[in-house]
Amino acid sequence: MQSSAFKRLLGEAQSTFDFLPDESTDTYKPENLIVDIGEGGSQGQTRIRGLPLELVALYWAWESFRGNRSALLLTVTLTSESLERRFDNAFDVVRTEQERNDRLSQQLQQLESDLAYLGEGFALDDEIRRERDYFAQLLKEQGIDPYGIGDSEK
Repeated sequence: MQSSAFKRLLGEAQSTFDFLPDESTDTYKPENLIVDIGEGGSQGQTRIRGLPLELVALYWAWESFRGNRSALLLTVTLTSESLERRFDNAFDVVRTEQERNDRLSQQLQQLESDLAYLGEGFALDDEIRRERDYFAQLLKEQGIDPYGIGDSEK
């Protein structure tokens, strides 16, 4: 079973991205993976369907584009981490996995804070626009062109 967003993504992106699998053919077979539950549980009780990494990345980018805040945080922090790893490799910077995890956690917290701050600023802009539109409508209802006020030719 697939989510409607996932189906939309496949439908809309199919003509744009040639790496997406076409589920109508026999060539696309998602890999079924057995999840090891660990001690106390038995292996094979849970299975998941694997998807190509490119499709997963495209899905989260699509969700981010649609305004999903969690998807935005995920895509930005993982993109930053990916670039950082490449730059570290290019410049022979060595970091432990724990250091990378700590940096990723810090970046995620900073991004969440920045988004909250930016959101407040955008909310203020939205309020100003609503007020402007409200007063412009009031003027129009009174037969006054709000953008013609102060026009010396009338």
